[in-house]
Formats: sequence, structure tokens, C-alpha cells
Amino acid sequence: MRKSTPPPDESVDWSAISKAILIRLRSLGDAVLMTPCLRALKEWKKELFLALIIDHPLQKLFNHNPYLDQVIVTYRGKPPAEKGYFYHPKLLWSLLPSYKFDLAINLHGGSRSVLCTYFSQARYKVGAKSFRHGYVYDIAVPPPEEVWLEKPPLHTVKNQLALIKYLGVPINSDELFIPVDEDSKDRLRAKLSSMGIKRGDPFFLIHPAATFPSKRWSAVNFARLADWLRKRYGYPAVVVVGEGEAHIAHEIAKEMRKPLTCLIAPPLDELVALIDEGLLFIGNDSGPMHLAAALKKNIVAIFGASDPRQWHPWKTSYSLIRYPLPCSPCPGKKCPQQPPYPCIRLIGIEEVKRGVMEQIDQLGKQVRAV
Repeated sequence: MRKSTPPPDESVDWSAISKAILIRLRSLGDAVLMTPCLRALKEWKKELFLALIIDHPLQKLFNHNPYLDQVIVTYRGKPPAEKGYFYHPKLLWSLLPSYKFDLAINLHGGSRSVLCTYFSQARYKVGAKSFRHGYVYDIAVPPPEEVWLEKPPLHTVKNQLALIKYLGVPINSDELFIPVDEDSKDRLRAKLSSMGIKRGDPFFLIHPAATFPSKRWSAVNFARLADWLRKRYGYPAVVVVGEGEAHIAHEIAKEMRKPLTCLIAPPLDELVALIDEGLLFIGNDSGPMHLAAALKKNIVAIFGASDPRQWHPWKTSYSLIRYPLPCSPCPGKKCPQQPPYPCIRLIGIEEVKRGVMEQIDQLGKQVRAV
């Protein structure tokens, strides 16, 4: 990897840094794509006490991460119903100085993360130069392309790693890392068994949801794809959706010829186990897609408005399906076209089938057409 420009503040004294905190509050995909930062810091400075501030919904993703010494959990809105130590932001901000962190790195950039950085009272407070409230940071990191000396846009993994690299931390690996908890696997296998999928039975995993309509392939298409998978390969497709997304699964079930096997809003650690158990991940650009990449699963990624240069599955075998248009990529929140979202709507099922067959070929003898 090429060397970056040196940081503007060369007075960073790593020998005086014994406790560091990373702040990455929300967004499943961004949190997964941040994991190389943990590895880089801990492998370079093994004695470093490394903590992470994360929002409650993502806590289970990091409970068993070997690169972390502490996970500090906060939340937005109502307090979580389950038991545990979950800090209201205002309480967390009042407690942060007592941790005596030497280094605080804001990977998020939002208003709450800025306040976490500020109230950490760390000797070195680090954030991207593009973040709001730049006065909070002792070190403002320039754009990632300047740090990596590469042409933009860069992948989100490298965008986040840039904040670590800029401090002089060697990046020996940019691999994602999400551990799979055995207890979660056991719970997940029990649920699958109750649905007729025994331990060791192959299945395809479909995740049909995404944040915006511009990233969601139609339920009808996913239903036809699931029927085709069973007919061609003899294995069922398991559909998984999150909280508030059950209607998507119901639409798919309504269109299918065979009964649908579906998990609705499994706990995050069981979602990780489910993805790990699946033969092939098929879905939209989403957080679970990045989980699949972290678990080195073969992926068929269906992209609408998202920029694949920034969001493609990282360091795993994948087929990326998209319909190129002059207006794509774009932020994806609104679409002036009528009817809207042609970038995802015009992706045909045959293109996705070809992507599936490409990845089946990669899997080799594990899967054969019946």
C-alpha cells in the first residue's frame, strides 16, 4: 500500500496513548465496514486499551470482538427494554471524562458523535476535515483520497481507515471481521429446525429489504427468484427481514408457488449466524450484505442508486447486478423520474439469475443443478 502524506500535527506521541475510543454510533453497514480500524489499532499497539461507543441496536455485533476491551452502549429515543448498561447520551457525555481516554476518533460525524468526541476530553480528538463542528478536533483528517493517494471515490472501508492511517498507524490488513457466536448459532439452528431446515441442510439466503425504495428490488422478482432456486437446485430460499419490514416478506410469500421460510427481525447475533449458515447471500445493497462479505460468503448484490465503487461487497466473491443510467449513482432518497427508481426497477430477473449461476460456479461441487 502506498504511503500517505504525513499528518499536519506530528506531535502525536503514541507512547503517551494508552486508552483510545472509537465512535461509530449507527448504521449496520458502516459499523461492519469499520471493523478493519479495530484490527489495525490493536495489532499495531497490542497493549492499547481500545473501546467503542455504539448504539444499542448494534451492540451484539461487537460483544465478542477480540480487538475490543470495552463496548460502551448508548441509544436514541426510549431506553431499551432489555437489561444491561445502556447510557442516555446526556449521561454518557457526563461520564466520558472519567474514562480518561488519550485518543478519541470520530468515525461517524453526526451531532451525537461530535459531542461524544468533545466530552471525552481526550488529549487527541480526531475527525474528518469534512465533518461539521471542526473546532472540536485537534487533528482534522483530509479527504481519504489524499491520505491514500488514490483517485476518488474510495470504498467506505478505506474512507474510515483513512482516519487511522493518517495518524501513522500501519494498515497491514483491511479485512472485515465479525465473529460468529456459537450460542447464537445454536439458537438459530433450533429456529431453522422448527421450520423444517435441519442442521447441515443447504439453503439460499435472501434479504429483500433496504433503507430506501431506490435500493429495493421488487418482492415479485424475489418471489420468482426463490421459486427458480428451488426448482433448479433443489434447495429452499430463506427470506430474512428486519423490524418493520414484515410486509416485504408477506408480499414475497403471496407471490410464491411454494411455502416461504422466513425469519422476521431475528436478533443481530442470530442474523450473523443465519448468514454464516447460508449457502449464498442474495440481496440488495444493505447492512446484511456487508455482514455476508465479512463472513466471506458468496454474494449476489442487487444495486440501485448506490455507488458500487463505495459500497460493493468487500474482499469476497460477488456478482454485482445493476442497471446503468446517466443519473445513477445518486443519494437515492428522491427520484424525479416517472415512474420513479428505474435504476432498481429495470433490473430483470434473468440478470440476477446469471449472477446466481456465476456464484454457484464459484462454489464448485457444493451445489449442482437438479
